Amino acid sequence: MDTLGLEIIIQLCRLQVQREMEKIAMTPKIRGVRPMLDKLKEAMAADVDKLAVRIVETDTMRTETFKASHAALDDTQSGLKEVRDYLEDLKKSNGGDPLDSEEQSGVTAPRSSDVAQQ
Repeated sequence: MDTLGLEIIIQLCRLQVQREMEKIAMTPKIRGVRPMLDKLKEAMAADVDKLAVRIVETDTMRTETFKASHAALDDTQSGLKEVRDYLEDLKKSNGGDPLDSEEQSGVTAPRSSDVAQQ
């Protein structure tokens, strides 16, 4: 082999050695990523659990709030019914329909001439 051929082989070997060194240098970084990803997954799972608890608590609060709201509305409706019933009773106790004439009631008003004579 001539010197040119040997130099090419040497350069190719150096290039291959450089690539292998880069792989070796990257391996610790790659190895360190896996535990970091596992830790991240665990943290995310813990956050999801916390969020799920808050969702359940909020749903319970929603249920209680709407039960209380319905109870307040029922009280209001009951109060309105009492007022309506009172007004209906009041209409009935006011003597009913007005009379058309004095003859129907049996009561006559004194005449002005009768009042003057007294």
